[in-house]
Amino acid sequence: MKNCVEQINHIKNRNSNYMKLVSDLGKNLVNNSLAYFEIQIFFKKMAHYSANQFEDILNLMHNYQIDERQVQIHKTSQDKFIKELSVLCSKIEEDTNNVRILLNFLIYFADFKILKQDEILLQQILLINSGKSPKEAFEMTNLINFQTDTVKIFNEILDSALLINQKFKEENSNLLNEIKIIKTKSLELSKKYATIPTFDPLTNLPNQIQATKGLEISIKNSEQFNQKLATILININEYSYILNNFGTDKALDVVLIVVDLLKASIRSGDILYSIRQDEFLIICQNTNETGAINIANNIFKNIKNNNQLKNISKKFKSEFQDFEITLNIGIVVSKNSMSVDEINHKLSKNLEISKANGVNTFQI
Repeated sequence: MKNCVEQINHIKNRNSNYMKLVSDLGKNLVNNSLAYFEIQIFFKKMAHYSANQFEDILNLMHNYQIDERQVQIHKTSQDKFIKELSVLCSKIEEDTNNVRILLNFLIYFADFKILKQDEILLQQILLINSGKSPKEAFEMTNLINFQTDTVKIFNEILDSALLINQKFKEENSNLLNEIKIIKTKSLELSKKYATIPTFDPLTNLPNQIQATKGLEISIKNSEQFNQKLATILININEYSYILNNFGTDKALDVVLIVVDLLKASIRSGDILYSIRQDEFLIICQNTNETGAINIANNIFKNIKNNNQLKNISKKFKSEFQDFEITLNIGIVVSKNSMSVDEINHKLSKNLEISKANGVNTFQI
């Protein structure tokens, strides 16, 4: 009897180790911490379990002359278990996500076909050892609904899932609070900057705020693609005189004509900005010194030959001198990395030099 109990306990202990293996696999899967080498180790342990456990059980069935019906149930289940495990091993080598199928098989199939049948067999051995025949033992145990420890596996895996879910809830709560703060700040900024105009209402050109943003983007693009960046600052010399002597409407007429001529003088990829009422900026991406000079010369040519400006100039002619709309231009072509402030400072300086050199001139 002592030897019988020891053999039974040995089988039960090995099945307990099996349950722990499956439980650990499930918890690691839930925690998303299952590495491929851990799966390989798992299969080695499972192979060791099945080889030793199945051999010991077959010996027990032989020694206690277990009913042939029970023997066939065990042999069929063991064969199917080994074959299925081999197939799943191949599937997981192809795709580790198939480990979920493995877990499902180990819990459900092994529960009914292996662990439960082992419990039935061990009860039959105890009955035979107490004097019952193998046939009587088989028929008595197959009327009993044995419970296995698979519920423990479910509970352990579920506990792991609940812990992770709680962690996600806490992290999600913190994230939602951060999102609320960001949304509040974003709304405040939107309200703040919604009142700041980005276009000049008179010329409908993007204004100085947009020019600064455009220049920042253009500098980054030039650095990224290792290209030269040309910026052209234009000033209408007679604007203040017209405004002071002939009024706002006449000054605006001149500005609008000049704006149209500037648009006609630049290329499709160049962008024109209104900096002040009498000052404009052109940003020319991927443009060298020659390209910038060509644009400046086109501007001077179009201004000089425009009939509208000629007719307006006649109205502004004074008693002592002829009147003409003239420009001065400052140009900066950045060869190396220059900041927005550096470009603006250089543009202003070149524009001053251009004015000192006379009307309708540029300085680069």
